[in-house]
Amino acid sequence: MSARDMSLSLGQNHSYINKIENGQAKTSFEGLDYICEYLGITVSDFFDTDIQYPIELQELMKEARLRQGLLMLFYSKKRRIATVLRE
Repeated sequence: MSARDMSLSLGQNHSYINKIENGQAKTSFEGLDYICEYLGITVSDFFDTDIQYPIELQELMKEARLRQGLLMLFYSKKRRIATVLRE
């Protein structure tokens, strides 16, 4: 399942989930409810840190954290390069 496929399945723009993952957009409670329904979990499950998620969901969450980490690293490096170029 790709972020694009999930976005389209939710009746949204193809980049909807990707923008949420990257912090470029936020979703409403209704949107969160639809996302959870798509994933086969409840909103309560989504926020429950003690629940053992299915492997597919664990992989999705891991990928989202990895993407977020890579973006943070990219912007950190970009700022450093811009600072060096200004000097």
